[in-house]
Amino acid sequence: MLLSKSKLTFFLIFFGVLVSIDVLGLMGRSYYAMPIKYLYLIIIVFFISISLYKYRTVDSRTLAPFIAIAFFLITFGMFIFNFINLGYKTSYVSAFISALVFAAAAFIPTRIYIFDGKKILRILLALFTFGSIFYLIETILKTIGGTSFQGYYFYQDVEHVKSFLGVLAITLAILMGKYKVAIFVLAITIFSLILRPTSTLILALVICLPAVFALKVRAIVPVQIASALVLIGATALPFLLVYTDTVSNFAVEVESIVKSDLLGGVSNAEFRLYIIQEAFRELEQTSFIFGNGFTGDTNVFVAFKFPYWVGNTSSGLAAIHSDFVIIINQSGYVGYAFFILMLSSILFSRFRHLRKNKDLEPEIFNVVSISIIAGLLLILYSSFNPFLQQYHFLHFFWMLLFFSEMACKTNSTRV
Repeated sequence: MLLSKSKLTFFLIFFGVLVSIDVLGLMGRSYYAMPIKYLYLIIIVFFISISLYKYRTVDSRTLAPFIAIAFFLITFGMFIFNFINLGYKTSYVSAFISALVFAAAAFIPTRIYIFDGKKILRILLALFTFGSIFYLIETILKTIGGTSFQGYYFYQDVEHVKSFLGVLAITLAILMGKYKVAIFVLAITIFSLILRPTSTLILALVICLPAVFALKVRAIVPVQIASALVLIGATALPFLLVYTDTVSNFAVEVESIVKSDLLGGVSNAEFRLYIIQEAFRELEQTSFIFGNGFTGDTNVFVAFKFPYWVGNTSSGLAAIHSDFVIIINQSGYVGYAFFILMLSSILFSRFRHLRKNKDLEPEIFNVVSISIIAGLLLILYSSFNPFLQQYHFLHFFWMLLFFSEMACKTNSTRV
C-alpha cells in the first residue's frame, strides 16, 4: 500500500544526499551545498513530472499538497523576478522545497504501492534513532570539546533544532511498543538537553509524549482537541507577543525560568521578542495584506537596541526566529491564512482518517499517528525557530507526511 521497494530506496538516497549537505556545512564547505540543494529540487520536480506524465492522476483528500506547491511556485517565481529585475540573491524558496516531497503524493495513484508497514517503520525508527545519536555526538563535540575545536569551522553553535529527531524516535518507539529503544533515546535526548539547553525541545516533549500515549490507546478525540489548541496558540502567538504586553512579559519570564534557572542556559527571550516586534514594524511599512512579497529577506535590524550585536555581525541584522512571523512578514495576512490552512489540513485530515477507520492495521495506524506527531513538531519548532528553511531537516517531516498521505488514500473509505 505505501511504498514499493524502489520508492523506499529513492527516499533513502534522498536521505544520503541531505546528510551530505549537513556534513559540508560542518566542514566549512557550505558553498558546495548550494548545487546539492538545486539537485535535490530537480530530483523532486523530475519525480513529480514523471508520475504526472505516466499516471495522469491528481488525487488528494486534502488541500495541503496543492497549497504547498503554490507556496513553492510563488516563492520561486518571486526569487526569479527579484533576481532579474533587482539583483536580489536572497529567497525563501528553501522553506518549501522539501514540501514538494509531501505534495508528490497527490500525483501518484494508489494502485502502484505495496505496503510493508513493518519494514517502513523499522527503517524510520533506525533513521530517527541514529539521528538522535549523531545529534548527541555533535552536541558533545561542540560543548565539552571546548577550545579544542575553536580554530575550526566545525566549532559553532549546536543546531538544536535537530533535537526533533529524538522526539520522533521516542514517540515512534512507543507506538511500536519498543520501550527499551524509547528509554534509550530519551536518555540521549535528556543528556543533549543538559549540554545544549533548548526550551523548544522541552515543550515538544511535554506536548508529544502525552499525545503519543493517547494515540497508542486510540484516544483520538482528546489528541485532536489538544492539537487544535496547539495550532490556535501558535497562530495567535505572534500577534499576542507584539500587541499584548501581558503575554510578552509572561513569555519572557517563563523562558528565563526554563532556560536559565532550570536548565542553566542563557535566555535570549527579550532579544527574540524585539526581533518579532521589528518584523511587524517592517510589515507596517510595506503591506499587511501581502507583506514584503517574498523578497527572501528574513532579517531585521537590531543593533539600535542591542549595540553589542554589531560584534556578531557588522550589519547589525538578526534572523527572525519564527517561521510563523517570517510568513507574516513575507506574505502578509493572506499568505499567513493559507499557511495555517495547510497546517490544519495536514493535521485534521489524519485525525478524520483515524476516526472513520477504526479497524486499521497496527502498522497503518502507527504511520498515520507518527505523522500527526510530526505535524505537531513542525508547528512547535517553526513557532520558535527559522525551521522551514532547513530543508534537509524538514525532509524527515515531509517524508513522513508523504507516507501517511498515501496511507490515507489507499486504506479506507474516502475521507
